Amino acid sequence: MGGDGEVLAPCGRCRQLLFEHGGRSLLVETAAGIMTMDEFLPGAFGPEDLEKAK
Repeated sequence: MGGDGEVLAPCGRCRQLLFEHGGRSLLVETAAGIMTMDEFLPGAFGPEDLEKAK
């Protein structure tokens, strides 16, 4: 949230960290409403993708 209380989108680095630690199903409040990280950051690369590469 911004200083005025408005919902802000997390920066790119924060989005990646949220995705890596919260997973695809993590719920995020956005200006467009509640979304999963998978919806908010489509095509993201996560820890499970490393397992697929082995």
